[in-house]
Amino acid sequence: MRNKGKVAVFSSEEMERASEYVSDLDLTSKGVGGLVVLLMKELGLRGGRIASLLRISGSSVDRIVSRFRRQRLSVRANPGGGRNHFRMTVEEEAEFLASFSERAQRGELVTIDAFAEALEARFNGNVRRNYVYKLLRRNGWRKVSPDKAHPKNDAAKMDEFKKKHFRARYCWVPPSRT
Repeated sequence: MRNKGKVAVFSSEEMERASEYVSDLDLTSKGVGGLVVLLMKELGLRGGRIASLLRISGSSVDRIVSRFRRQRLSVRANPGGGRNHFRMTVEEEAEFLASFSERAQRGELVTIDAFAEALEARFNGNVRRNYVYKLLRRNGWRKVSPDKAHPKNDAAKMDEFKKKHFRARYCWVPPSRT
């Protein structure tokens, strides 16, 4: 007969904290899948009991077990999405964007055309705008553009204002590194 060890006694505060931890679990993680399988195999618990312990539905337990079994058969390390059709590695993209980051931080206008021209020179061919937008989005760049104008605004005053004060229209800025 196996020695079961000491019986653990927990206070109500500790049980409350444990319940909070369980409610904050990421059910898509591999650890939860492994935990559910171990509870089923080693302790002989059924899906319904595990569901009540983890405060999820029985069908969620079934989904977790199914996902766990599929992961074993998966060939890819990261089965969700990916860079299927890319022209540069992650490091090459970072290197490419570094020069534009320096220019943007100096206050120069960095437009989509500048990115496209540099990429066309790099690849010796045509680069679709869609590729450039995805490249920028993938690396955390965001588009800075003015708010839309109100229809009752005076066009002449707006043109004068744009010429004097708003030269940075439609420029791109790198992500802030904090």
